[in-house]
Amino acid sequence: MVRFGKLMREPLFVFLAGGSVLFALDNGNRGSGDSRSAMVIEVDEQVLALAVDNRERLTGRPILQLETKQALDVYIDEEILVREAYRRGLHDDGVIRTRLMNKMRLLLGAGYAEP
Repeated sequence: MVRFGKLMREPLFVFLAGGSVLFALDNGNRGSGDSRSAMVIEVDEQVLALAVDNRERLTGRPILQLETKQALDVYIDEEILVREAYRRGLHDDGVIRTRLMNKMRLLLGAGYAEP
C-alpha cells in the first residue's frame, strides 16, 4: 500500500490515470447512441426524384443518366454536411434560425401576419 501512495504523488501517474478515465468515459458515451443508423443515408424514390428535379431546374433541361448519379452524389454530400452541422450544434445559430423562420413564412403564404 505504501507503493500506491507514493505512486499517487507522482504528477505523471495522476495525469495518465485521469486521462485514461476521461478517454474511457468519452468512448462509452459515443457507443450509447445508435451511431450505425446515424451514418446510413437512405435514398428512396422520392429523394431521388427531388434530387433529379433540383438538377433539372438548375440546368433548365431534362438530365441524362450520368447526371442523375451526379445529382444523387450532390444530395448525399449535402446530407452529410447537414448531419455534421447538427452534430456540432450549428443549427442553434441565430442566422440559421432566422433563415428557417423566413422559409416557413414563405411556405405558409403571403397572408401570414408578422408577429
